[in-house]
Amino acid sequence: MSKKLTILIEDSVYEGLHQVVGRGSISKFIENLARPHVAHKDLGAQYREAARDAARERVPPRTLGADKG
Repeated sequence: MSKKLTILIEDSVYEGLHQVVGRGSISKFIENLARPHVAHKDLGAQYREAARDAARERVPPRTLGADKG
């Protein structure tokens, strides 16, 4: 369920949102920015997500030409 919210922002921020994000995507953009700060996830899910990120960070990236003899 969605709720309508009216906010006041400076003109320059408003114009930047229109230029960068686009008129039809501003609500979703702001929601995605705010969600990590206000929506509470299951703590176990957060730990599992962090573990996947840590495992991915340990894998060294392939370099171009590394597989050639």
